[in-house]
Amino acid sequence: WIGYNTDGIGYVMGLKQVYPDLENAYVLILGAGGASKGIANELSKIVQPKLTIANRTMSRFETWDMDINAISLEQSEQYLDEFDIIINTTSAGLNNNDDIVISLDNLSSSTLVSDIIYIPYKTKFLKEAEFKGNTVY
Repeated sequence: WIGYNTDGIGYVMGLKQVYPDLENAYVLILGAGGASKGIANELSKIVQPKLTIANRTMSRFETWDMDINAISLEQSEQYLDEFDIIINTTSAGLNNNDDIVISLDNLSSSTLVSDIIYIPYKTKFLKEAEFKGNTVY
């Protein structure tokens, strides 16, 4: 069997439309599941070595065959102001759940904030970023 993951290709195509200077962006992906891996794979072709992935458990990265900057979710909160784009790929916020994966207290006002969850259309994560004045995607 040969499988293909189009999550990354589709997401990055859309991201380029809202962030045309993607090649120069410092990107943080929250979560290390299947969708995250697909998106990270596509982004790594464009922004490596400026791609960082944060996850709850660091052991999750042991099976990744990619050269990435891996940090914990707690560490990501400390460095939020260093990223141009933050992408949530965790299930936090799914099905109107009000969970937020990390605090956005240190978020820079110029950071684009994205969430791959589309039900609800805007998760609490996106609403909080938008309230702070950030562009959301």
